[in-house]
Amino acid sequence: MLDMKLNLVLIFIAFAQFINCQNPCQNGGVQVLQPAASLSQVCICQANFIGPLCTVRLDSLSASDKLKYGCEVRPCALGSTCEDRPDGSFICHCPTNYNGALCDQPTSNDPCSSKPCYNGGTCVKTSSTTSTCICPSNFGGANCKTNKVGACAANPCQRDGLCVNNGNTDYKCQCPDWTLGKSCEVVFNPCSRVSCQNSGLCLKKRTLAYQCNCTSNYGGSVCESYVGTVVTLPTLPTLPTRPTLPTVPTIPTIPTVPTVTVNTQSTPSSSPSNTNSSCFPASSIVETMNRGSIKVSDLKKGDYVKSFDSNTNEWKFSKFLFYLHRDDDMLAEYISIKTASNKNLLISSMHLIAKKSSSNIEFVLAKNLNLNDVLVSEDNTNDKIVELTKVNEQGAYAPLLESGTISVNNILASCYANTKWHDLVHFVFQPIIKLSNYFNVEQTETINNADVKISNGVFWYAELLQTFLPFIPMSSSFVYL
Repeated sequence: MLDMKLNLVLIFIAFAQFINCQNPCQNGGVQVLQPAASLSQVCICQANFIGPLCTVRLDSLSASDKLKYGCEVRPCALGSTCEDRPDGSFICHCPTNYNGALCDQPTSNDPCSSKPCYNGGTCVKTSSTTSTCICPSNFGGANCKTNKVGACAANPCQRDGLCVNNGNTDYKCQCPDWTLGKSCEVVFNPCSRVSCQNSGLCLKKRTLAYQCNCTSNYGGSVCESYVGTVVTLPTLPTLPTRPTLPTVPTIPTIPTVPTVTVNTQSTPSSSPSNTNSSCFPASSIVETMNRGSIKVSDLKKGDYVKSFDSNTNEWKFSKFLFYLHRDDDMLAEYISIKTASNKNLLISSMHLIAKKSSSNIEFVLAKNLNLNDVLVSEDNTNDKIVELTKVNEQGAYAPLLESGTISVNNILASCYANTKWHDLVHFVFQPIIKLSNYFNVEQTETINNADVKISNGVFWYAELLQTFLPFIPMSSSFVYL
């Protein structure tokens, strides 16, 4: 265990070279040197700032000023694609089930409402649910994204980036969220280079933007400043002036200063976090072998929890190892799923959940679920989705079981999130699962014969993956960072 901790310290020391002590970034920006071989110095800005040195404040820009920055302002909702237009304007191309100018509205029945055509292509409905794009002469492909002339004809942009010719021999790529580089070759997580202090949680806001979600007693760009209530002690009464009399009067007794108790207990934030958390709220229920139905927040190491074994296609109880992520204080946004059999599940948008596909079970991101999709439960009732809404709930818990799956509120979900492939990530976690008994991953401790919860946070192995995956080629093909 000591050797492992030493190795981790050496790894973080090695990456300390990326941080320049003389930081030119302004307004809470964090400087990063050489985040990848093809990139020069960059500044990671706070959520409300943009520009090379984080000098431009977004909320101070007029509508006309915002047009000068176009897609750099990242105006489109997360999951959509922003396209800069030749006239300096931009257009948001929406994912399935969303539309509107910024792709922040529920979808309409018009298949062209998501604006699927790029480069000035014209969307034409072919049926009530399908459409096709009529492309200008220099563009092609299903969505008119392929540029047939100039340097873009070689299709140099990776990760579905949009190629724009820059003169006759050069090109520029408009890259999707979380990607950088001339050809969108680098997946970059801004939170991998930002350290929020005092239990603050780093949230990705744009490719080069972050926000530290601080606890109630702290503030500042990285939660470095204490902002709790300062208690002022009452002023002691002034002693009377000694009169010039032969007899010296008795000096009155100074009243006792009352005891003041300062409440240092952290309280939950009153506003929901937009974090890309990968969890279930505290109200979620799981079924255990020995303790019956309990809240997901009350699990203890060694509990056996209802799950599904995909190798044998049977329901069973699997050993709970630890929480990949736990935060008792977080007020987070969840997708509320209601089924025809009156089951209800709250789950974060980037968590994997099981749904039936023909005769098989597949794991998909919760945000990609649609009405009438059929979920998986042990009782095999009609678990067709009849309602999808968004709610704010207290707590965030991501339990890891040996099987990699878990039944929450009688609906099957993966233990993993922010990924496209459940099986691959479960394979990546096998060393930790197999050796979990040898790691200090116990998330409760016994004091005076009572189990006491220890601090919140993300399990170290998950943090390690988040830090180094952006530097692994092709990692964006199976994980969202």
